[in-house]
Amino acid sequence: MKATQVGASRLLAASVLAVLFLFTPDVPNAQNLLSNPESIVWDAERGYYLVSNWEQDGPGDPGTIVRMNEDGTQSMWNDDLANEYQIAGIYIYGDSLLAAAGVNPNAGIAVYSLETAELVDLIVLPDVGLPNDITSDENGVIYVTDYWGDKLYRIIDGVPSVYFDAGLHNPNGIHYDRANRRLLTLAAGLGGCPVMATSLEDSTISLIVYTGFSGYDGIVADSEGRIYISEWTTDSIHRYDAPFTSGHTVFSSGHTDPADIYYDAVHDMICIPNFTTHDVDFVPVTPTEVEEDPGDLQGLVPDLPRSHPNPCFRSTSVEYELDAATNVRIVVYDIMGRVVRRVADAWRASGLHREAIDLSGLAAGIYPFRVDVRGGGGSGTIVLMR
Repeated sequence: MKATQVGASRLLAASVLAVLFLFTPDVPNAQNLLSNPESIVWDAERGYYLVSNWEQDGPGDPGTIVRMNEDGTQSMWNDDLANEYQIAGIYIYGDSLLAAAGVNPNAGIAVYSLETAELVDLIVLPDVGLPNDITSDENGVIYVTDYWGDKLYRIIDGVPSVYFDAGLHNPNGIHYDRANRRLLTLAAGLGGCPVMATSLEDSTISLIVYTGFSGYDGIVADSEGRIYISEWTTDSIHRYDAPFTSGHTVFSSGHTDPADIYYDAVHDMICIPNFTTHDVDFVPVTPTEVEEDPGDLQGLVPDLPRSHPNPCFRSTSVEYELDAATNVRIVVYDIMGRVVRRVADAWRASGLHREAIDLSGLAAGIYPFRVDVRGGGGSGTIVLMR
């Protein structure tokens, strides 16, 4: 959940391969139902993503859950709470999808059936301000942060109660650290934006680390236990080691107000809803490198390169601009990070360029690409349809 929203450069760090779903209104069957997407999860059993909508300043409606397929197409998954609630965090809990439904007198946790996509329950949280993010422990206890009310709720067998009502300082994102039996929360109300820990062993609250950020939203861990935090003042995702014993590194950048991030263990990717541009970035945790050494390149790609048409049916072209003459390398990958096309590796003059990309023979789906030069680069994604 955002307290503020800031503008962002669309330049992605050169070391990161990012996947961005792009939708072009004048292309048949292309649509975008996202409206300030706040949270995303992967339904592994059914093979698609679910994305929550927070506000109504985009193409979609607040209070809805959108289904997003691996080929980038979207459809409405459930709109029972449309225009009545605003949905922040979502979380898969057994055969159910839990959603933090707020900005309503009956704010609480909406419970949906993953099998039928039906709304089956609404657990009202007593005296809640703004339910924001959700997690659970190995005993099935559900925990919910209350951003406005500075509280932490727990739900046991469908019955909610206040677990903590002070000391968490406007908790935003939440992550259950099973190895240490603690809840990690982001204290948005404290200077330095610290990470707080709530012990489930003795119910004590402690400060883990001051991040030094100016604002943040989501927190997740990957399969190696590394912690990722989304920061929307610099539009970046930061990574810590599991025990927070070393400083953070910038995992990816160039997002636009990254919201409640998610680790997709099936594809080994960090999924990043972009709150103000109504789209989602997917960044592999371990991207596949281009095989050749880029060498002594000069010049910059100053903005995110775009492909057109996008979606496309067999071929497209990528457009980019150079500040100075340089060698340019353009590579297309599949969603698992494997190289499927090498488009260019040649000297280009300064100015605007357009390179043709032939995708014939490839299956429909999402194909990220990179334009790499010395000191920088840009990424984009092609949606191939059949």
